[in-house]
Amino acid sequence: INLWINSISFHSYADITYQSTTNGDKGILDLKSALQNIFAETIVHSKDEFLQTFSTERDFIRNMVSNGEVIHSGVIDGSIINAQVAPSDLQVLRMEIGSPNAGLLYSRLVPLVLLFVDGSNPIDVTDPDWHLYLLIQKKEDKEEPLYQIVGFTAIYKFYRYPDRLRMRLSQILVLPSFQGKGYGSYLMEVVNKMAVAENAYDLTVEEPSEKFQHVRTCIDINRLLAFDPINPAIKSAVETLTKGNLSKKADPPCYKLAS
Repeated sequence: INLWINSISFHSYADITYQSTTNGDKGILDLKSALQNIFAETIVHSKDEFLQTFSTERDFIRNMVSNGEVIHSGVIDGSIINAQVAPSDLQVLRMEIGSPNAGLLYSRLVPLVLLFVDGSNPIDVTDPDWHLYLLIQKKEDKEEPLYQIVGFTAIYKFYRYPDRLRMRLSQILVLPSFQGKGYGSYLMEVVNKMAVAENAYDLTVEEPSEKFQHVRTCIDINRLLAFDPINPAIKSAVETLTKGNLSKKADPPCYKLAS
């Protein structure tokens, strides 16, 4: 089974080949129905129809995010991105799930969530407290700018007494062709900045994977390094470690974090 996905409209096509079939005890598996359960209306039935979506659906993302709120553009101080996409072409947009087009756009992303996010289920698109944060590549073209999704995250906002909000990150995915290049960190840094700007009580993560925990740790380390009250303690610890003279009897360094 070779599965192809249009990275702009998220239409898909499955090329299924086999040498023979067998009617075993459990019967023949209907692969087309199984794939339909994952991809729903986005799966097409012929290669030619799939190839046509690259032209007929060229503006799908641009149309879907036209009502989105641009919360960040360009580079972030201290972030490192491998140059597959120029930082100047990047935007992060926020959409309430109940806003126009947001539900339709998310329905196109659901197959990616099911395939690439471990243990994930689609979010409830009827709940207005869900928000999509979309990392977009906006590439200038001769006619109209070409929009492409690099990654996205779904975040739930809920009330905390008496006057604060909490943010819970439920799903985050960088599209496979963009993974390993720093875009996940970029998106998380933007989300962190928004949580601080909105005075959120906290930003938690629902069942983070090991890879995500590594990304989050790297981001937190950079945030700690930029936190002036603990810089002397960090520098002292680094100097001690780089000397390489630690012994088992040496007292471990003591740290006090300011709240």
